[in-house]
Amino acid sequence: MISPRKAIGLSRVVQRPGRDFIDPGKLTTAADLETTEAAQGLRVGICDIVLVRLARDARRLTVTDQDVAGIDHEGAVWLHERQVAVVSGGCVHDPIPSGRVAPNWPMRIHMSGLVSVGLHVLDSLNLEGVARTCIAETRSEFLLTLAPLRIQGRAGLPLSPIAMF
Repeated sequence: MISPRKAIGLSRVVQRPGRDFIDPGKLTTAADLETTEAAQGLRVGICDIVLVRLARDARRLTVTDQDVAGIDHEGAVWLHERQVAVVSGGCVHDPIPSGRVAPNWPMRIHMSGLVSVGLHVLDSLNLEGVARTCIAETRSEFLLTLAPLRIQGRAGLPLSPIAMF
């Protein structure tokens, strides 16, 4: 196993089957993650980097609003129970507009995952090319290298993710 602290890890792209994008009114639940995991023949586990493709960028090609689907609290619990090290995807994983689904808990993945359980969160990766390669290769596991900029005393750094199949 390779430590995610070294910015390298076994990565898995989790896609919802049968859709080009996820409707912003439908949050991704633990059951959705398990269904996707089974459909792809995967078992997400300890120290994995999980990329959840909600296809925000694909949706924006046809819809002009900025609404974004997200992961619900059950999904956050699922990620924690599986001891995932990093979650990422094509958006922030919290539904946008913020507070639309749960006004008193607007940034549930950031608040519960990042703050409460130490889940590392990578926001707004473009996963469309990775998704196309996963489909072409008929696989959802690959090596992901994360190359952050070296800026002392900062959080929320930009990085260059490199997927290797």
